Amino acid sequence: MQRRLLIYEFDSHEEFKDALHLIEAKGLTFRAYTPVPEDDIMTFRSQGTDLITVFAVIGGLIGFITGFVLQYYSNAVYFPINVGGRPVNSWPAFMIICFELMILFSSLGIFASIIILNRYPRFDHAIFDLPDFNERRDRHFFLTTTEEVTLDKAIKRFNLTLH
Repeated sequence: MQRRLLIYEFDSHEEFKDALHLIEAKGLTFRAYTPVPEDDIMTFRSQGTDLITVFAVIGGLIGFITGFVLQYYSNAVYFPINVGGRPVNSWPAFMIICFELMILFSSLGIFASIIILNRYPRFDHAIFDLPDFNERRDRHFFLTTTEEVTLDKAIKRFNLTLH
């Protein structure tokens, strides 16, 4: 299946920002390539933070349950030893390890969500094969989308066929 990728090039940050607002108003998906980090793009890309939170909570719950089951099984089922008259399944003693594993698995869930949501690893993309893109990407702003948009302020427009 072949898809078409439209690439728009802009000279200034203001024209680029206007195009971002226009594409956002139409509800289209886009990818931006800028010579410097842009805080404006992050306001448009904030929809993924809810999924990162979900991954963190799920990872935390898995870590907590893993810590509790691991300690309960080893202390109450596999190797029960009565130390100081306490019960073998004393859950307050388990909470430190449960908390530590909750933090560990939550951070691993956040890391996994960032990898999954950003679609990494991406080793190559067809846009990097364009000579015009590689020559001017350190001073111009580029915006890519799969649908046709009328952007009058773009100085150049490329069509790229993706496989």
